[in-house]
Amino acid sequence: LVLVSARIGDADGQWALFLVDPASAGVRRTDYPSVDRRPVSDFRFDGLILPESARLPGPARAAIEEALDLATLGMCAEACGVAAQLNAATLEYLKTRKQFGVPLGTFQVLQHRMVDMTVAEYQLKAITDRAIALYDAGAADARTWVSAAKIAACELGRSIAHGSIQLHGGMGMTDELIVGHYLKRMLMIGTLYGDENWHLDRIDALASAPLRMPAHV
Repeated sequence: LVLVSARIGDADGQWALFLVDPASAGVRRTDYPSVDRRPVSDFRFDGLILPESARLPGPARAAIEEALDLATLGMCAEACGVAAQLNAATLEYLKTRKQFGVPLGTFQVLQHRMVDMTVAEYQLKAITDRAIALYDAGAADARTWVSAAKIAACELGRSIAHGSIQLHGGMGMTDELIVGHYLKRMLMIGTLYGDENWHLDRIDALASAPLRMPAHV
């Protein structure tokens, strides 16, 4: 079954969640690999008719927002892991790869670039840890921090991945090295559950809304 969100009534109606059988008449499914070679699917609904029993009970909007926050935090945590692996692989490469008879890591400009990438990694970890802690505590501004962490994952993660490719040189573009695959995954992380522009708009909308008291502290 597929979990589908939809509005009841017109375009401004309330949200609802439905369980849909992909084999139902009116459902068209297209499977294809994403840029990081993971399986994804597009679903199109044309004249789909569902029984009332297909609708899940409870406040759908709150459930969707909670699922979005948790999935976004998961993407940020994965971005932290990918960033750490990219930096570790790049640092090892700079220590072992030689040019003009000396390791690449002895060149000051490459050292500075590696430092920038390491700082970006720790910034990403710090803001992700902060967002997770505030979300677990039920803080009033937790949702804003979730979006801020996703923006950091998009921007800092992409910067680290591009830097890793550049420091590896031409061989960094080959499928034989893991850094290219990590770059593709980082790009997908940046698009899943909202890119940086979507989350910037979300922060702006949250800043305009009345603050809610935390569920628990």
